[in-house]
Amino acid sequence: MKRGLLNLVVLAFIAACLFVTSGCTAPSTSQSTTAATAAPSTDASGANPATAALAFDAQGFVDSIEGTSTSAMATALNALPSEQRDEVQAILTARLAAAQAATPKVYEHLSTRGFKLLAKDPDSYVGKKYYIYGQITQFDAATGTEMFLAAVGPKKLRKSYGYVFYPQPAFLNGTDSQLKKYVVGDLFTAKVTVLGSYSYDTQAGGRTTVPQFQIDSISRNGSAK
Repeated sequence: MKRGLLNLVVLAFIAACLFVTSGCTAPSTSQSTTAATAAPSTDASGANPATAALAFDAQGFVDSIEGTSTSAMATALNALPSEQRDEVQAILTARLAAAQAATPKVYEHLSTRGFKLLAKDPDSYVGKKYYIYGQITQFDAATGTEMFLAAVGPKKLRKSYGYVFYPQPAFLNGTDSQLKKYVVGDLFTAKVTVLGSYSYDTQAGGRTTVPQFQIDSISRNGSAK
């Protein structure tokens, strides 16, 4: 699956590059004149080759070059007329989307030390996926309805005296529908993707930087309050 997805990414990238650059070279005057004055040719059967070209099998073409070397892919794509290249580009885009949707998202459990390393330099972990646990500490008009500030950590902790002592503040981004039923004090488990670092002004008048996560899924574990 990984190799197939990689091949599709490479193919889509090459096709996109060729699509962008294909219109940069205008046909020469002699080519235009020839095209305008030459009469349509026919093959031995009397059929027009231009009509036969309409039967281009774009799906078969993609199948034939998928898995070949990058240079072979580029050569094959570059040899196509622009109309056929557009067909191939559309097929590649659809296949890539389907392959990405079918690729399982693997979320890792962090150790205490691993979580500290992430918290120290979240920009080095962008795109990685983890389980995190936490308690919402700010979710109001200042944060909006699609993100909240929380105290988070790599392990699920027990409530003590109306609070759970998660070690690290972080911002979590979601959607209005995902977070509609959540409020300050709620405890949660989330599958997240690391977005990097996020800087914001504190209520005390200072400025701080914390990790930021994209919520892929979230579940409520009760409330500390």
